[in-house]
Amino acid sequence: MVDAERVQLALAAGAIIGTWFWDIVADRFMIDEAFANAFGLDPALGREGIPLAQIVATVHPDDQAGLVVAINAAVQRGGAYAHQYRVRRHTGRYHWLEANGRVELGPDGTPLRFPGVLIDVASRRLEHILNELGERLRTLDDPHEMALLASETVGTALDLSRVAYGDMDAAGRHMIIHQDWLAPDQASLAGTHDFETYGSYIESLRRGEDVVIDDIASDPRTADQATSFRSIAVRSLVNLPLMDRGRLKVVFCLNQDEPRAWTADEVLFARRVMDRTEVEIARRAAEHRLRDMNASLEKQVAAQTAERDRIWQLSGDMLGVADDQGIWLSINPAWTRTLGWRQEEIVGHTSEWMEHPDDVAKTRSEIGHLAAGRETFEFENRFRSKERGYRTLSWTAVPENGLLYCVARDVTDERAQAVAITEQSAAQERTWHFSPDLLSVIDMRSTLFDRVNPAWTAALGWRADEIEGASYQGFVHADDVGASLSAFDRVRAGSPVLRFENRYRTKAGEWRRLSWVAFPEGDKLYSSARDITAEAEQAEALSDANELIAAKERAEQQQRELQNEMAHRIKNTLAMVKAIVSQTMRHADTKEEAAVTIDQRIAALSSAQDLLRQTTYASATIHEVVRGALKVHLESDDRVTIEGVRLDLPSQAALGLSLAIHELATNAAKYGALSNETGHIRISWRHEADDAFRFEWREAGGPEVVKPARRGFGSRLTNQIVPSYFDGSGETAFTPDGLCYVLAGTLPRETPPSAEPSEARPVADHE
Repeated sequence: MVDAERVQLALAAGAIIGTWFWDIVADRFMIDEAFANAFGLDPALGREGIPLAQIVATVHPDDQAGLVVAINAAVQRGGAYAHQYRVRRHTGRYHWLEANGRVELGPDGTPLRFPGVLIDVASRRLEHILNELGERLRTLDDPHEMALLASETVGTALDLSRVAYGDMDAAGRHMIIHQDWLAPDQASLAGTHDFETYGSYIESLRRGEDVVIDDIASDPRTADQATSFRSIAVRSLVNLPLMDRGRLKVVFCLNQDEPRAWTADEVLFARRVMDRTEVEIARRAAEHRLRDMNASLEKQVAAQTAERDRIWQLSGDMLGVADDQGIWLSINPAWTRTLGWRQEEIVGHTSEWMEHPDDVAKTRSEIGHLAAGRETFEFENRFRSKERGYRTLSWTAVPENGLLYCVARDVTDERAQAVAITEQSAAQERTWHFSPDLLSVIDMRSTLFDRVNPAWTAALGWRADEIEGASYQGFVHADDVGASLSAFDRVRAGSPVLRFENRYRTKAGEWRRLSWVAFPEGDKLYSSARDITAEAEQAEALSDANELIAAKERAEQQQRELQNEMAHRIKNTLAMVKAIVSQTMRHADTKEEAAVTIDQRIAALSSAQDLLRQTTYASATIHEVVRGALKVHLESDDRVTIEGVRLDLPSQAALGLSLAIHELATNAAKYGALSNETGHIRISWRHEADDAFRFEWREAGGPEVVKPARRGFGSRLTNQIVPSYFDGSGETAFTPDGLCYVLAGTLPRETPPSAEPSEARPVADHE
């Protein structure tokens, strides 16, 4: 039954190329003319009958033994027979056939007759070889190995003498062959070759045209270089170009050491092998780039983390991170060095158990200010140490993203010294002389220092006589003069300055940051300045540490998102491209039409991808999608009107709608409203209750609408594929006014529409 079905299918496909009848008893093998032509025999002898051995002699030497075994087995058992082998045709070339017949036995079991048919299985074998190639390519990683496998596949399938991949140089004049597949006794052409040495067909390849030459000596493109080709044992060839953004990138070279009449099926098979190989090579390259990107990001994160950890470990100040309730999440080793408590005794708790009872309330209040978003500078409280009693700490802290980043310095000794000085003398003069702050009196009329305390010399190096009688402006950093004048004017106007910072020059030429408190009395300005250079540096170090922590977290998140997004988009894009190519090839009348249509549709897909890349890549507004898809089709800005609310479309919906608009605009330019000077298109959409979405394309003023005789992939794209992205349906109507297309569906919930409407206007005005 299976054999009968195979014969019926072969008849339907026109694949039977001959019949035979073998009188086994008389050994007379009678064949029809088609059989004789297939085996390269004289038809007259076939009608009279010839011995089986003469038939077997036309079979490829490698297949003869298997054929004899199969025939003998069929004769001995009787019944159905089927066997594939290669036969030498009248052209001298071998061709794959399948013999399908049945041995008829006599009543006593004697084989009497053996009728059958010949079936052409060459195309089927090539398709099987192509599928096997795809499986083998997936096991390889090196592009050169893939190219060699493609060369071997074509060479063995078509019985060629040499096949090779050739990479073109940047100038497009030289071809580099890394490795070629060779039939027995053939010499390798690996190396660099100048095309001008081998003919004048390079310009055809640069235009992306296949070059097929049956006879090097007689073809005008190569006849003058026939000697060069003979020196490398090439008598006929096929060169298939691979283009990259308009530039010739690769040439797939098929060589035969004798003249050959290349068939369209052979050239198409080689092209399909090349295309499938290039897809796998491109996929491997993308995988390698992604792995390299991941490795680079990991190195950057590791370096930033190491730098942050070094600062964290080595800082002499107490660094810590707490939540907005004051619970410590992490602290650096300086806490143990300063207070004696181990890290596990502090982390996970507030610091209330260490705080001096008199400081608990103000500490809780300051934490509340931080939680509300206010920064803390020079806040002090006392923490109980493990062995040294209470230690006075000076705090700087900043809130960010619900966390409190804190720096504390142990100022116990500094504060004790200040208290001792105050207690030793209540006299103002002693306070003046022993204050660690820079105290001064300035004449507000002249802006000159009247008097400075010794802290100025300690902090800046200037003697008192070098400062007194000089203007404060002579010591202030040039960038701070303007702000200092403003602060001075406020004090002169009677308003105290409770906090002001600027930079003062030391005698050694360095700059120290001072924090000022000043108040006026009469025509004098009494001020106190504190050197906060170290605190500012620590705050900057803390900010850098925080930025490193945040950068690490962002980099890790970006890496995960990039991996997930790349995998998702590569799968979606490849699936869409596969659908475009396969469906277009299926519905196109010619290869040229398919190539142009595929190029246009993939260009539209690429434009939509560019639009997504220029926005957030996750989504694009529907106005941008419509405008981007129409841009290449319009010569006049007033031919199309757009109206609809502002909507954000997710990436898949944006890509799909862009392809649909491209199809509609292409059709309008060929047959519809854009094919004359007066036609007009109105595009509109609306967002209704429950996320319902409706998109309309209406043409008017064009030529009379004629419904097409058949519908191709473009109709399937607009009416089925694109609507599936909106969980809806699409319908194209050919009305007397012009073509009308309606897409109805729903919008994804994660991209709610804006309430902002858009008035109807020409597409060129929609910005």
